Amino acid sequence: MYYNKGGGFGFLQMSESGIIPDNKVMIHWREIQSDDRWPFLNKEMEVEFNLAKIKRDGQHQMRAKNLTLKGGEKVSLQEDVDEKRVFVGERSLRYLGNVKFYNFNEGWGYVTLQQGYDIDDDVPEDLRIYRSEITPSADGAAPRLQKGMEIEFGPEKDFIFEFSRNANSAMFFYIYDKSFSFFKFFL
Repeated sequence: MYYNKGGGFGFLQMSESGIIPDNKVMIHWREIQSDDRWPFLNKEMEVEFNLAKIKRDGQHQMRAKNLTLKGGEKVSLQEDVDEKRVFVGERSLRYLGNVKFYNFNEGWGYVTLQQGYDIDDDVPEDLRIYRSEITPSADGAAPRLQKGMEIEFGPEKDFIFEFSRNANSAMFFYIYDKSFSFFKFFL
C-alpha cells in the first residue's frame, strides 16, 4: 500500500490476485470512511472496500470506494498523530492570522500570525500551512485559501526539525473571510 497524505490519494494492493489489472487500485481520500480532519492510510493497514469502474480520459479504471478497516469500522488515525505533536501553547489554544500565500495546486502556503499574543520570541510571524491539516468543507472540497483571509489556528512546533524560525507549521484552521460569511472547518 502507498498513500500520499498531502495529495489525498494512494494505491492499495489487492489481497487476491487476478481481480483487477496489476492487482492494485487507487483510493481517494473522499472514499475513506473516517471522522478524521483529512482521512489518510498507513502502510500495512488491513482494509476492505468496494470497487467501482469509472471512465477517465476515455479510459475505464477501477477505483476503491467506501473504504473501512477490516470489519467495517471507520478509519481513525488523526488522534494518534495529534498526540505526538508539540504545540505552541496548549493543544486547544487558537490564534488569529492572515493568509500570506497559499498555493492550492501544491497544497501549502504561509499564514502571518496577528500581533499581540504572549508567546515565545522564537515563534516566527509567518507559519507554514499544509492542505493535509485543513479539513475539507462540507461538500468535501479542499478550501481555497486566499491572500489576506483571516483564519484561526493552533500552531504546532515542527518535530522533524529543531524548533526554529524556519521550522514551524500551523494546523487546525477556522477560516473567516470578511467579504463573505463565517466558514468553520472542523479540524
